[in-house]
Amino acid sequence: MPTKIRIAICQFDSHQPSTTTTTTTPNQTSDNLQFAEHEIKNLSKAKEFIARAAQNTADLIIFPEYFITGIIENHLHLASKESKWIKEFQRLAIEHQIDIIPGTIVEEEEEDKAAEKKEGADPTKSPDDRRVNLFNSAYYIDKSGQILGKYRKKNLWHALVLN
Repeated sequence: MPTKIRIAICQFDSHQPSTTTTTTTPNQTSDNLQFAEHEIKNLSKAKEFIARAAQNTADLIIFPEYFITGIIENHLHLASKESKWIKEFQRLAIEHQIDIIPGTIVEEEEEDKAAEKKEGADPTKSPDDRRVNLFNSAYYIDKSGQILGKYRKKNLWHALVLN
């Protein structure tokens, strides 16, 4: 007989980065502070939903795409090199004994780092020549805090143009 799993699907109106701020350099502190503030508000809301789902005996809670960061097309410099949010969701999974799929998080990785994992970095490329790839990453975290899986959607925000 199949095992039954209780799944909580979470949808909410997340706080977004300001649309009036369009920055292209990572040195603009006011944008970084504003962005972090809205992420913290979204995380706080997520914590409430996780606690409520666990109280209602859900086995898994699933959050929507971009729910922490919002779509960061005009804030690409704010993509995470390491997913700072994953550790927090691992802690919450353990605390509430619930599996979590924390939506998707935009991460960046240098092209050569991705290549190193496959066949080795290109020694002819200087650090200035390396391209940064963005990934929309979704993790599956079990109730013991272990990452059981990770899915990366590559080509972000590229419109398909049909002639």
